[in-house]
This record gives sequence, C-alpha cells and structure tokens, in this order.
Amino acid sequence: MNTGGAVNGHSIFSASTKLYAPNSSQSPPLKTRFSSTASTPIKIKDDLAALLKDELGKSIIQDVPGMLEHMFSDNSLPVSVENVVAQLGESGKLLDTDNGYSWSRNMDILAETTDRSTGKQEAAAKAFLNEICAFLIMVERTDGTKRPNTEKARTWTTVTQAKPLSVGPADVKPDLCLSTVKDSDMDWKHVLATIQLKSSASSAKVYHALQQVTGDAFMALSAQDTRRFYVGVTINGFDVRVSKLIALECFVRLLIGLTLGSTKLIGYDSTITEQGGIRCVTVEGGVYRLIRLVSRSRSIGGRGTTRWRAVLDSDPNGKLYAIRDSWTDTSRLPEASLLRAVEGIKEVPQLIGSEKVDNNDGRDITESIRSVVDKDLIEGIATRELWRIVCTPFAEELCNFSSKRELLSVVGIDAINAHRDMVTLKKILHRDISEVNIMLYHPLTQHSDNDSGITAVKWLLLDLDYAIYFTDNSWVLAVGHRTNRGHAPYHDLESFFYVLVWIYINYAGPKIAPRQDIDLGTLNWTAVGGWINYTDLAAFKYAAFTAEDVFEENVIPLVKPYFSDLHDCLTDLRNIFYLKKKPTRDDMTKILMKHLKSLPETQYWSPEQELA
Repeated sequence: MNTGGAVNGHSIFSASTKLYAPNSSQSPPLKTRFSSTASTPIKIKDDLAALLKDELGKSIIQDVPGMLEHMFSDNSLPVSVENVVAQLGESGKLLDTDNGYSWSRNMDILAETTDRSTGKQEAAAKAFLNEICAFLIMVERTDGTKRPNTEKARTWTTVTQAKPLSVGPADVKPDLCLSTVKDSDMDWKHVLATIQLKSSASSAKVYHALQQVTGDAFMALSAQDTRRFYVGVTINGFDVRVSKLIALECFVRLLIGLTLGSTKLIGYDSTITEQGGIRCVTVEGGVYRLIRLVSRSRSIGGRGTTRWRAVLDSDPNGKLYAIRDSWTDTSRLPEASLLRAVEGIKEVPQLIGSEKVDNNDGRDITESIRSVVDKDLIEGIATRELWRIVCTPFAEELCNFSSKRELLSVVGIDAINAHRDMVTLKKILHRDISEVNIMLYHPLTQHSDNDSGITAVKWLLLDLDYAIYFTDNSWVLAVGHRTNRGHAPYHDLESFFYVLVWIYINYAGPKIAPRQDIDLGTLNWTAVGGWINYTDLAAFKYAAFTAEDVFEENVIPLVKPYFSDLHDCLTDLRNIFYLKKKPTRDDMTKILMKHLKSLPETQYWSPEQELA
C-alpha cells in the first residue's frame, strides 16, 4: 500500500510516498496548462495521464522517506496511532500471531488477477476500509473527548464504478472515493481523497496506479476552489499479514489522517469560511463575501491561480471586488509592490489589499511541505507561497466579448496602448500576456446587482506576478523568445496576437460561446495541438507560424466561421511577427485599426449557428 498527495500550483505527493515537484524554475512559465474559466471549462478528451506526465516532466521525486509522518504528524492527529493499533488488537480486528500482524478480515481478493471487471475487489476494499473508519470514529480522542455528533462521517464509496464523476475537466473513474455526501450527490467537488487498486506491486502496475492517482489529484484540484493540496492512495496488492509494526502504523496513520483529520490537514483552506451558504475571506482586516468563482487554473504545476467575484460582507449590494489566490515564486518581487508601482495606469486594477494566506500549519509555502525531501533533489525548484490579493474594479472573462469589434478594440488596441504605458512610463514589463490575464470591464454604478450605468467597455490587464522592471528599451526580435534568449517588450506584443488566435479557434461566437465541434484530441492532428496542450509552445510557434503554407493550412481552417472575416487580419499580423525584421507596436495597431474599420457595427449571431 502506498500513500501520498498533490499540492495545487507547485507539488504533488503521490500515493507511493512520492513527491512531485513541477518545473517551476522557468521564468516565466510558458503558460498554465489547462487554465479555464469557470463558465467555459475545457473538456479534456485526450489521454490525461500523458498530458500530466508532460506537464510534470522529470520533476517527480519518488520514495520520499518520512513523507507520511510529515503529512500526518502525531501532533496533528486527534487520536494516537499507538493507541489505535492497541485498540484494534483488543477488538479482534487485528491479530498478533507468531508470523506477524494479520487483519481478521480476509482481503486476499485484492490480489486476484482475474475477473477484475465485476467490482468485487473494490467492494471488498470499501467494506474493509469503512469498517476500520467506523471503528476510528469511536476511539477516544487524545484530549479525552469524543468526535462531535455534528461532524459528518467520512466514508469510502465505489460510486465511480458505474460512470465517471461529474464536475471535472476529464472523465476519470477512481476505484474508491472518500466523501461525506451520499452516492447520488457525489461529484469531484465532494471528493476528499481517492484510492486506486492494483492486483500486485509489479513496476508496471505501480506506475499505472501512480498515473491514475495523479489524474485524481488534477481533477480534485481543478474542481475545488478551496483546495491547497490533495492526498491520494494506491493499493498494489494486499497482504493480510503485516510483518512489521512500522508498516501497520503507517497504514493506520493514513486512515486516521484521512478519516478524522481536520479539513486543512487533508488539503483545504481554512481561511475561507462558510456560514449559511455564504463564504468569506479576510484580507488586511476587510471581510469580503465571495459571490462567484470566476476561474480556477486546471493544472498541478504553476501558480494554481483562483479568481472570485466579491463584495464587502458589510455592503453586499455595493462595489464589486476581484479576489485572487495564487502560489507565487518567493524569489520574485511581490506582485503587490508592482501593482503599486503601476498606479495611475487606468487599465491596471487598483490594489486594495494583499497578504500571505496562513492556515497556521506551514503548508501555505512549499518549503515547509518539501522539508523532508533531500535538498539535492529539489535544487533549482522554485519555492512558492500562497498569496491573496484584492483589487478593484471587478472584470469579466475576455470570452464575454459582445462583438468582434469589441474584441479587436480591447485586445488589439486598448491593451497594447496600456502595455506601452507600463513599459515607457513605469519601466515594467508584464511577461505573461494570456487569454486569462486580459479581462473586460464594464463600468457600473456602485451597486453590484444593478447593470445600469454602463458607459463603455474597457479592459484590465491582470496578474503582474511575472512582471519585472525593464531597463533595456530595445524591442528585440521575437525569435529571442522562441529560442529562450530572454524576454523583451516585443514578446508581449506577440502574445497579444496569440490571444486573438486562441479566441478565434476556441470560441464559436461572442458572450461565452465555446465551440462544440473540436477537442484536444482533434487539435493534436494539427500543429495547433502542441500549443493548445502546451506540450512545447516554442516548437509550436516555429512550426505553425513561421511557414506561411503551414499557417494557412493548419491554423486558419480552425478559425470559426464567426471570425472568418478576420482571416486576413491574422495573416497580416503573422507576417509582421515572422517576416518583418523589426516589427513595432505601430505596425500592429495599424493592421488592427484597418481591419477594425472594415467590421460591421453590429452582427447577429446565435448559438444555433454553432450547431448548423
């Protein structure tokens, strides 16, 4: 039996006491892999295991001694491991024989290699685990108290045998799930932990189980916006005899932690409180009510960014705020200081407050989580810390654009001008222009439930986490970025172009209308697949954009009909970035203005057109 877990935004602890540390040393990363807004989730129909393997690369650190004891330390557990082992023996559930310790329940079925489709192995594991968990609930706690009756019991279920759980970006079927809800209500939002079963501990089966539990971690972290890290388990065969007491105690420790441990012990953020269905956070003394999840990064590596729409708890009908959590690299300038530095540029949000998230368990920084890992194994891996930032005004996702004219104006002209101001006036380079960092802002009245007062569509440039002070005013050719020779203002301009391409390919029309006729598997047949999957963004740029015939044959045909009158715009933009020696901001805005003027003032579109 193996244990472990995954940490959102930076690390994974696998089921076999293995630690995954992503390639977070890149500066900045190419992109968060499956970043997706809450309103437009991308359904992954590809091989999830392969995609996650590509994301994590060689950053998986296996067989970390002491990881389980570190995750579920004695002082963090409500009951004593030694006491539970003794009581299991007294109850007859655990037998101490001449040949070692043995569970009284026969679990040989878990090692059977035939007829694995009936679910008998999963059912047997469920019955055994729930029997032990029910016993743990009755054990007197270390402080002499009993478990409060108000706490919902955590139990194991095999509900996913019938079909994959809903509310997730992929179809994944864990063998067992730990939860507090009934089977009919189960989805990925309610999964506390999972188990993947294999009949033996062969290297192939251990690796397969490891892939599966990594997928479970990805699903849970994607679906649960208060999840900091995730604990998953694999059982590769099961011997009813446990020859060493230490192995038995590890298994008991794991079950105590998962069954009785506090929610923050198994990965949840206790600083987000909930009462009467209302969730709140406190930042620099201000209490904010979380109204809606805007987006959640669907990834294991990277920053694990989460965005909410919020109001002051004391003024629920008042001004809207944007609250964002992200795991930031401690070697960089704090984003709050950069936001203060760009004050005065109207297209950048105003900072209201920021602070480090603190659950009082040391697990809001990866340095603490990785403290049991050999230092040589994590050399070069960035240390990340969970920060929470409050800004105003609140803005909507870019995919909520109302027309092509609006999209082209917001992304291609207003954003570029603001980027110019950041570089020329503040000497700050963004370095992370993407579809999730450009948002639409409709100026409103002070009332969050009142849509009157809209004056015009504006845009906001978010996430200065990877921004730097820029001292070289030469706007070098983008080939430097494609060959990893550093980042310059020109590269941000090129990123604005890629944002437009992304929107044209992924959306069928305005007002959050994701296309329905394509998936990642389809895209993998084209040069675009490498970009959409982020397997090798630099290689994709070179392959799909450098050659005109490849661009025309592989990229343009994927653009949805709604954007067909902007084919020439994309081609013109592609030409200045890949043919012109020294393209400038003026080159780009001139092209955008030309095509903007050619667009109709209004154009009817309905979702039915996507299905036509």
